Amino acid sequence: MKILLRVLMSTVLLMPVTFLLLPVLHNSEAADNTFKEIKKITRNVEFSSLDVYDDQLITTYRDSAHNPFIISSYSKTGTLNWETSAIGPHAITESKIATVDGNHDVLSIRSTATGEVLTTSKIVNFGTASRIYMNENYIVLASKWSFLVYDTNGKFIMQEKADVYTGAALSKNTLVFQDSKGIKLYNLSTRQKMWGVPLESRFSTAHTLVPNESVIYAQGVERLSTTDSVPVKDVLLAINASTGRVLYKKDFGQYEETWVQLKEFGLITSHAVEDIHNIYNADGTLKMSLNMESPVIKQLKQKNDIYGNYYNSTQNFVDSKDGLYYFKRYSGVYDEYVFSSLKSLDETGAVKFEKVLDEHVFSIATTYSNKLFVANGKGLGYSGESNELNVYDSNGALLDTIKTEYIKHLQSDGSSLYGYGGNTLYIFKESEPKVVPRISGTSRYDTAVAISKEGWKVADTVVLATAGDFPDALAGGPLAFQENAPILLTRTAYLTKETKAEIERLGAKKVIILGSQGAVSLEVEKELKQMGLTIERIGGKNRFDTAALIAQRLTSNEAVVAYGFNFPDVLSVSAYASKNGIPILLTRTDKLPAET
Repeated sequence: MKILLRVLMSTVLLMPVTFLLLPVLHNSEAADNTFKEIKKITRNVEFSSLDVYDDQLITTYRDSAHNPFIISSYSKTGTLNWETSAIGPHAITESKIATVDGNHDVLSIRSTATGEVLTTSKIVNFGTASRIYMNENYIVLASKWSFLVYDTNGKFIMQEKADVYTGAALSKNTLVFQDSKGIKLYNLSTRQKMWGVPLESRFSTAHTLVPNESVIYAQGVERLSTTDSVPVKDVLLAINASTGRVLYKKDFGQYEETWVQLKEFGLITSHAVEDIHNIYNADGTLKMSLNMESPVIKQLKQKNDIYGNYYNSTQNFVDSKDGLYYFKRYSGVYDEYVFSSLKSLDETGAVKFEKVLDEHVFSIATTYSNKLFVANGKGLGYSGESNELNVYDSNGALLDTIKTEYIKHLQSDGSSLYGYGGNTLYIFKESEPKVVPRISGTSRYDTAVAISKEGWKVADTVVLATAGDFPDALAGGPLAFQENAPILLTRTAYLTKETKAEIERLGAKKVIILGSQGAVSLEVEKELKQMGLTIERIGGKNRFDTAALIAQRLTSNEAVVAYGFNFPDVLSVSAYASKNGIPILLTRTDKLPAET
């Protein structure tokens, strides 16, 4: 049989979703075109963090380091759902909150639906937890000399020693842990260390460890000799997440601290002081080098003698539809001067527009509309100060200016903007283009149900996939088309009420579950059987295996092969493949998996 492979490969990485919060007073008639609704929430203490989920916002705040955190849940319209307090570090996922009470050595796990405590566990022989990491499966407590692992039901899993912890990251069933001696990866389901890579760590920031599913980027230092007093140079290692093999190393130079982040554009390294940013392809080759020091910025640096004196700076990149947005803020040690650079770059790195402001830029964000939202102002960043939210189109034209109080951070879920700073939280609902029809819900589960209602009055068969990751649902598109079945989504641990109600409305007789029990649990399968449904599960040992098993159900002499660790390529071809009955197979960047 002749097999035609349509290969879709790219080096892009999952675009982080960014949301922006805007204030209530407009000084432009265009404001109604930018936002259809603005909600302002004011508290008597300063907000510390904001987590945006499908159906709620979760904030934390406290008025001093000695007082408990107040954790609050709001609806997307700003209604307070619940509020609770917690002592010590905490971590939040879409379904649960983990908190550590260091005074009593107790780990508490709460529901994000109600804020109520689900279970508690006594922490023994551990010391002070400096940070908590959590995903849907595990909770990790990290201290200077060790880490503890629990499952999200409070069951103790394992404990390991550390040598001055600096960073960690969780991904499904694996933990990447960095201490002063190196990087280690643990399989938490087997409680085994899978590999270790020696790498001395000199400092601890959020940017020393940048993992994704296939590659782990780790920063550290290498000494120029074996004595402690000799200089060190900063390095970046790219490590294969499966094997621990070092794919490549980047030398940043002696005493040259560098900021690293992943964007859809690629891996970006930014010098801590100089305005040089290098962007790399997936194989470590240089894609482009960007010098952000324009003539205007150079003149301002010379005017304020930045080259001869220490200065404060903040910078960030945000993905746009066709490139990157970037800002950097420069200020004197005593705020004796301040200026900010704002730029838009196309996919080649060429500057589309640049704006230089004689004030602070605190944060930037964008949405599906590709507008750029900028929180800026003359103030120094304190509660009650008057700032602005400026709205630009992709060519740099100013569309709107909205008066706000201090906004330090902007976030986005694509269609709405959220911002907070000081004691104020803003929720901005962006106006939608009236010419574009939208099928949507308040969550990903609701959206899947809305699509099902749009396309099916009844359906004998339903395809069910986890909402926690993309491969199974997208690979299942051609099968769903063949079966004339809607694709509905569920949580891993339980069947969501929206999905259950839609299955009942459709009058379905059969459910095809995509993915192993790690994706859709046995508890979900049992609940479906209790509804009188016939169950078929198509699930392999990994995403490649599941896609291959789905492909065996299709009668096509063609196949699409796409990168399996990010969604854009698979998403782009899914409609074409589904309509034409062509199976979608998945691959790694540098190797075709045996299952495929």
